[in-house]
Amino acid sequence: MWYREPPEGGIGSEGPPELGYPPEKKEDKDITDAGRDAFFLDPDILESQFKVTTENGMVHLSGIARSEDEMTRVVDVARGVEGVREVVNQMSVRGT
Repeated sequence: MWYREPPEGGIGSEGPPELGYPPEKKEDKDITDAGRDAFFLDPDILESQFKVTTENGMVHLSGIARSEDEMTRVVDVARGVEGVREVVNQMSVRGT
């Protein structure tokens, strides 16, 4: 079994332009969907605890993280999604 390398542009990317994929502006819905997919695929994130919304490429994250590490991971993963211009962290950590 073999695995395809993730796209150079991050989760939600079509791939590098040299493979014939023209770079294009991502729609907010596509960015939000790609962010949710990235959270689902990350074993360190309990994705059901977070809400993702996108407006003009600005991703807003809300919800309750289990730890500071999980919250940091969510922000880092969101920043890695193609088309994200900025991440606004509105999350809190459980118990704080």
